[in-house]
Amino acid sequence: MFSQLINLIFNDLIIDNNKIKKQTILFFKEQLHLNKYENSKHNIDSFVEQIVNSSKENKVIIFVARNYASFPSIISANRYFKKNGYITLGIYLDNLPKENEFDYYYNCQGSLASLIFIFSRINNDFPIYLQAHGKWASLLVLLRTISSSSFIVHEIYDWVSDFIGVPEDFIKNELFTADEIDLVCFYESQIMFFSDAVLYKNASLLTSESPSKSFRIYPIVNIERSKDCGMMLLPEHNCYKFLFAGQIKSKSSPDEVYGDIDFLDLIQKITAQKISLTYYNAPIFSQLFEKDEYSTYISESNKNSFFSFKRSVPRDELIDISSGKYHAGLILYRCPKKFSVGSAHIEGAFDSKVFTYLEAGLPIIVSEEFKFMADFVRQNKVGIVVSENDISNFKVILKNINFISFQKNISIALQNCNNDHVFQELIARIESPDKL
Repeated sequence: MFSQLINLIFNDLIIDNNKIKKQTILFFKEQLHLNKYENSKHNIDSFVEQIVNSSKENKVIIFVARNYASFPSIISANRYFKKNGYITLGIYLDNLPKENEFDYYYNCQGSLASLIFIFSRINNDFPIYLQAHGKWASLLVLLRTISSSSFIVHEIYDWVSDFIGVPEDFIKNELFTADEIDLVCFYESQIMFFSDAVLYKNASLLTSESPSKSFRIYPIVNIERSKDCGMMLLPEHNCYKFLFAGQIKSKSSPDEVYGDIDFLDLIQKITAQKISLTYYNAPIFSQLFEKDEYSTYISESNKNSFFSFKRSVPRDELIDISSGKYHAGLILYRCPKKFSVGSAHIEGAFDSKVFTYLEAGLPIIVSEEFKFMADFVRQNKVGIVVSENDISNFKVILKNINFISFQKNISIALQNCNNDHVFQELIARIESPDKL
């Protein structure tokens, strides 16, 4: 019976392009995992009952995301909606969010069938906040098909179509198939059509298509941390400690796509100047430690007293343990000889680590290649912008930097960059009768 419902939903997907529709249905069927749905059906029923009961006397919003990774803006959105009287429901396809973030939450354990079942049972036009990018942006059309009257906010965390600069290299390295690239490009180009509002953080021309529906947000969670920025560590005797957080190239990942995050050479150049550097890997890649994918960095850490390579920790924990422990956070770029990532991605990127560092009270040292982030650092006076040639000469450059001046600027930047005005506008649109 439920399988028939799924087939009906798939056949009703509101996609005019027959080729894309077939590819989408195939992708969705691969993600159904009906056995996981069957094994947890009782839990799903209980979750749906919670939703129904909550909605009797309360405003409700449903947050949908593929996984709980280092994408913090959904958490700040959740907190703002809760503060404004909403019961918040978190549905994650792959894992659980931080405990007590949402009023109620459900882990689909990778089963798209569970997600479909939840929405087919709700039978209400609750507003939906979707955080998904790449081929998972196709969830937007699925939710639009099931919940045609819902106000859907789509947060597109990264424009994967900007990332894919030379498609042939991505296909050759088996990172995407040609069909997957077609899906990514189609759904990212259709976001404005299927959604009622689009949230984004990176610079992209795609959002210029419908500026009244698109809002830039910052990957920030807690602006209240700005009050604690007095804990900045100031350099003494020309000794520096830097923090570097985020994705780093694993052993098996191809140079053409990930060569810009092959940081061993940069690490050695920095630590050769007797500058201490601590590296925390991105949470979504923590499983690669067990697969011996980071042996080069672990080896360097074992023999280099100025370098420490650490496993990932949750974002909030990283902020807490970094505050007052380092002089700056690094966002550096290594220019590979052959590189297949699109220049729009490099120039327009806005990493969540920008605010991980600022919330920890750390000024930022950013490469000039990251033009969008470099402009942010310059305009807010929260750090310095460097070229690749500057890295070998860090100590000379840092001697002339007034770190104390960054302290006040970081606090101001955090206050100015909160997303409350965007979330306020979303609530106004959700609650207006015509949803304009």
